Amino acid sequence: MAISFNEVSQEIEDILKSLDKQLQLSFYLSNSENCFSFHGNRVMPSASLIKLMIADYYCSNFSLADLQKQTQKISQGVGGSGVIQILDQKVLSLPDLISMMLSLSDNTAANTLIDIVGLNSLSVWIKGHYSATSLSRKFMDFSQKKDNLTDANDAAHALRRLIEFPLTKRALLKQQSTNKFELNFVESNNQKIYFYNKTG
Repeated sequence: MAISFNEVSQEIEDILKSLDKQLQLSFYLSNSENCFSFHGNRVMPSASLIKLMIADYYCSNFSLADLQKQTQKISQGVGGSGVIQILDQKVLSLPDLISMMLSLSDNTAANTLIDIVGLNSLSVWIKGHYSATSLSRKFMDFSQKKDNLTDANDAAHALRRLIEFPLTKRALLKQQSTNKFELNFVESNNQKIYFYNKTG
């Protein structure tokens, strides 16, 4: 028996309400016709989610061909997530930087993409497109007192936008091994389910 979106939403809301006093959490669920949000506008430190908005800036303002023509020398690596700091190659294309930022949550790639535009200019663009999101510092820069902030509604909006661009769609889909997330469900008549995910 099929269950409606509203029934699923109500069950999820009941579970989240029972946890709400112990956890600070937000939740967003939508399909083409419906949307359910629990504390979707609760602004929280973004950790790596703001990398979605950085990728959106590049994909919205440049064609894939334009991005492929540009390379960038990596001047300073930072710790945390990513692999660039251990690579010998220090000149990378912008699509490679975007893919590493999304699929590996690479902080050096993200900081390099911030440096290309400039923190202030990128912050203004992001605020103009994602009202609850603030890019205030580069990744792993703990000298800054302000933190990067976003909410679940903005993150979901960015994710929906990024799966419209081939470059970022591939990075978000292929960042997990195929065997880990490619599932079939009896309830869905063995239809294949695709997961688009941002690590970190």
